Amino acid sequence: DTLVKITITSPLDTRTSRKGDIVTFQANEDVYSGGLLVIAKGAVGTGSVTKIEQAKNFGRDAKLEVSFDTIMGIDGSTINTFLGDKAKEETRSLAKAAGATVAGLVILGPVGVVGGAFVQGKDVTIPAGTAIYVQTKAPAEVYGLKIQ
Repeated sequence: DTLVKITITSPLDTRTSRKGDIVTFQANEDVYSGGLLVIAKGAVGTGSVTKIEQAKNFGRDAKLEVSFDTIMGIDGSTINTFLGDKAKEETRSLAKAAGATVAGLVILGPVGVVGGAFVQGKDVTIPAGTAIYVQTKAPAEVYGLKIQ
């Protein structure tokens, strides 16, 4: 359940991304456990696009689901990660502090059925450089470095 702040390095867009596309990211800062450095800033992680739904009429926004599967430990080991509830909450806090919006927080007002047919939903675009949080999925054995 250790939180890891990451930066997405592959741009994601519901218009161009496809299910199965590889998603890359990097640790945004060093991560310590028990006083030892276990994930270094810049450590590479990978995941994949798991689901895409295009924007539709009636103002229904597109949906993009991504799995953030693994990140490299300081010793070269693979650490399993995911976008759990704890990580989602930290990401929401990060977005609010930066004055940004997080997809899913905006609720559209009611649209009439006739008028709604002409209202196209919004696409989801996540540019490279976007910072979010992921969390470790399970305990992992990582040989860390003691930094003095």
